[in-house]
Amino acid sequence: MMIATATVQAQEIRSCREVGVGIESLVTHVADNVQSFYNNRVQIYNIDTIEPAAASAGIAIVLPDTDDPLGGSKCFAITNFAGIDIKTSRAVYDPAKGLTVSIPTKSPDFQTGKSRRGPLLNIVINLQHSSVTIIQGAKADKTDDSDTARPDDFILSVKTRFGDVVVSRDPNSSCNCTGWIQFRSTKIEIRSSGSLSAKHQNTFRMKEGDVLVISVDSAVRGMSPQYYVLLVQESGIFDVSNERFPSLDGTFRAEQHGDEIRFDLGFVHGKHKRAFFRNGVLYVGFDAVARNATVPRDRCVEVLNKVVECGDIARKQQAHDCASDAIEMPMSVTRFLGDASNLPIFTVENFYKVCSEICRSGKYESQSSRKILCGY
Repeated sequence: MMIATATVQAQEIRSCREVGVGIESLVTHVADNVQSFYNNRVQIYNIDTIEPAAASAGIAIVLPDTDDPLGGSKCFAITNFAGIDIKTSRAVYDPAKGLTVSIPTKSPDFQTGKSRRGPLLNIVINLQHSSVTIIQGAKADKTDDSDTARPDDFILSVKTRFGDVVVSRDPNSSCNCTGWIQFRSTKIEIRSSGSLSAKHQNTFRMKEGDVLVISVDSAVRGMSPQYYVLLVQESGIFDVSNERFPSLDGTFRAEQHGDEIRFDLGFVHGKHKRAFFRNGVLYVGFDAVARNATVPRDRCVEVLNKVVECGDIARKQQAHDCASDAIEMPMSVTRFLGDASNLPIFTVENFYKVCSEICRSGKYESQSSRKILCGY
């Protein structure tokens, strides 16, 4: 029989219609035998062609047909495997090459009547040209940039020990403000107040897996980003952050100490907010702040710079008697005061007292201002 020597190297990509692959060929339950890529624009299904019995496994790749003005799809099939499972695949996106999907396979062993481990099936999906190509080895050969497609909604990709984590926008979002953090088939929805953008802050290698910190910008000037703490394991990706995690005053620092990650989240109502990740769990809480606590020195510098700015603005406005209720501050200062109100010692009332004094006297007394606003 021809299939006796079938291997991955001998596989061909053919249209689903040509090889008779249809809905009846999909392995059930379908939801457990499909993997989506390019934000659900490409699906790869496990299929069973029944014959030949020893090599009836395969995959069907469905992707948009860019030549169809009505927005139809193309379907390609790769068959004649003893076994293949798209759910065990790994995908890597390279802007210079496109999306490479690697899938473990099994080949028929006619001497034993069983299957044996086969080589990886490596395919490159070109969304721009609605094409799929089999490549040999673990990496695709270098191609011309004109033959590859970079998804417009792609934001960033982060490598981990278990595969790539991709952040992308939802192409169907009219506001361009929603998207996903995706690892394999798992998606975590993310949102922004404006056009979605994200940054990779840290990657920590822990015994539980790789812990990623990704920030999503708020798109509102003066508002702090939202931070996601993500645990990546062989079994999937998990968002371990919660509604108590955000930093209200914009402070965010993360450091690894042995088997623990420690987060500094600034101050909330005079209490120091901290978090730590240990044994796969993120804990969030507050340090009690003593009455004689002071504003951290780096934040105190910001406060003093703002109060000088406030005094200068008030003098230019010629506010009546430099009274605080007559001073009109720009939105940037107002937002700053909202964040700073979470610091120990600091109060908005004291800020405007110092501001008014600078306005009246035309002088800035650094020591007295620092003692009133920062506590030292």
